[in-house]
Amino acid sequence: MISYIPNNNYDISIDEYYNHQYYIDQAAISISQYLKSAYGRELKLIPIQNAPTTYDKKTKTILHTSKATYTNSLILNKTVLVPQYSIEPFDSLALNTYKKAMPGYKIVGVNCRQYGEYYGAIHCLTHEIYANNPIYIKHKWYQGVVKNNLRGFPISLVVKSSDGILKAILYWKTNQTKSYQPLQMKNIENDTFEAFIPPAKSGTTINYYLKIQNNNGKVIKKPMVAPTYSYSFIVE
Repeated sequence: MISYIPNNNYDISIDEYYNHQYYIDQAAISISQYLKSAYGRELKLIPIQNAPTTYDKKTKTILHTSKATYTNSLILNKTVLVPQYSIEPFDSLALNTYKKAMPGYKIVGVNCRQYGEYYGAIHCLTHEIYANNPIYIKHKWYQGVVKNNLRGFPISLVVKSSDGILKAILYWKTNQTKSYQPLQMKNIENDTFEAFIPPAKSGTTINYYLKIQNNNGKVIKKPMVAPTYSYSFIVE
């Protein structure tokens, strides 16, 4: 998510600076040119328009558009907390943007006007929240159209836990089947697990997700919101 601040967001009677978008654009260009995801893929930037500059007569406070950003959010397991400033339709548009970008997640708006005035919102206030017995997962998921493979489609992941991993299960289905089929993943070396989705006909859509449990009983899924939303690809 990236902020978008058009010129009509500013109030010339209040704002002293009107060119934030230039620096946002320069940052976006740099990100597109030099940065990729941990899996070597292009990063997708989704713009969300800031709320415009407003003056609250009741509290006699100003919320500048540069501070009224909706990108200062927090992803908390299956829930996304999104700042709200009691400014419509911008609050609702921001929530809808998150819903489209993050299907399967619960999108919740949180009133942050009083914090936004001081250059902070949900992510700034929480910053980091620790997890008990965390499970680390690294998986380069399939996406788009994938070449057919007579051996099937290898699904591999690196998974770590201080308590050790009890099991890793791959759940998969096609657009012709109603329910997910479980496959026990094998620990092929160190922290790497692997399983194969069987070969499929050209044009088949395959959905899958991962479920990992450590020796302390903690369970985590990838993607987090599975099976409501899962990884998917089309067989070439």
